[in-house]
Formats: sequence, structure tokens, C-alpha cells
Amino acid sequence: MSTTLKAKLEAAAAHNPQWKEDAVAVVEDLLARVGTFAERTDAYRKAAKERRESDVPADAALVKTPADVIDAIDEVTKAERTLVFDLNDLASYVVTLIPPIKEEDNSGVAVQQAFLDLVKETVATLNGAGKDANPRLVHLGAKAEYLAKRSELEMKLAPTGKDAEAPASESLRRAMHEVDNATVANVAATFAELRRACLTVASAFIHNQGKIEKPRRDGSGMIG
Repeated sequence: MSTTLKAKLEAAAAHNPQWKEDAVAVVEDLLARVGTFAERTDAYRKAAKERRESDVPADAALVKTPADVIDAIDEVTKAERTLVFDLNDLASYVVTLIPPIKEEDNSGVAVQQAFLDLVKETVATLNGAGKDANPRLVHLGAKAEYLAKRSELEMKLAPTGKDAEAPASESLRRAMHEVDNATVANVAATFAELRRACLTVASAFIHNQGKIEKPRRDGSGMIG
């Protein structure tokens, strides 16, 4: 690497002088969220169970989008978006610590790369694109998908027009009820995944912090 390029790289890495402190704060926050996400998982599992065991609402109630389902989607996607931002910030910190590759003494560099791969896959999974992505998870576009699916059923259950009559279909009413129930259950599953992601990434960082921050024994060649 030329001296000029290296100087520019070091200057870019030094843009945030508290990068290390910020990274540690992110990890501490991930651990704090483990308990919170566990509580939200349990709460939404309970809500989903209560919905499953409840009677199908009357048509007039069904055609009104339930506020609690919308609130649930908003809550989990906000938590998901914040987590993705924090994970990307943590990855940015680790990238600044990668030293020039040498033929020897690269075990620490391998640890750094493994951690970055973990963060990358975790973010992809949360965005619905990872190899372990669960189709049940509520992703950032879930609200639009839920409303679109629900609107199709609403139009069938409450058609418009002068002579339009709502079909006397128990299956249609149950289908709409099930869309709402499944969405709440998926929110619970997503909070469980957020909890797992926080615990996995925080554990990987804490257990390997020494090699992540000093991949070479003498720490030579690192930025910062």
C-alpha cells in the first residue's frame, strides 16, 4: 500500500476517535436487548395464542384493520432497523482494525474475517436475504405486504357497488382472521430471532475481542 493511500486510510479510520468506545457500547447494548426481546417474544406469543382461541369477529369488525397488529409490526420493524444499524457500525469498527495480509501470523485476521462474516450473514437474515432467513420473520416491508393481503380479503368480504352483497362465507371470514393471527405470531418469532442475533454477535465479539482488536501479536500494521 502506498504511503499516501495508507495515510488517507488512517485519516478515514480516525474520523471517529471514540470508535472503540462506541463499538463496546454497541455490544453492551446488544446484551441489554437480549432480555427485552425475550420479554417481547413471550408477550406476543401470548397475544397470538389469545387470538387463535378467540371467536372470529363479525364482518364489521373484520374489515377494520386491527390497530394492535399494525402496532406489533411497527414495534418489531423499528427494533430490527435499529439492530441492523448497530451491527453495521460494529462491523465498520472491526474493518478499521484489519492489518495488511502477511504469509504468517494471520490467525487473528481470520478471526476478524469470521466475525465480519457473522455480522454480514446476521444482517442479511434480518433483511430476509440470508441463507438462514426464515420466511416467517417480519421484515422491513412486512407492513405493506400485510395490508395488501388484507385488503384483498376486505374487498371480497365487503364489496362496493350499488347492488353488491357480502358473501356469506365462513371460510373467507376465517381466512382474514387467520391473516391477523399469523402476523402476530410472526412478530413473536421475529423478536426471538432478534434476541438470538444480539446474543450471537455479542458473544462472538466478547470471546474474541483480543484477537479482533490485535490480530497480530505485536499489533503492527493496524489502523488507529
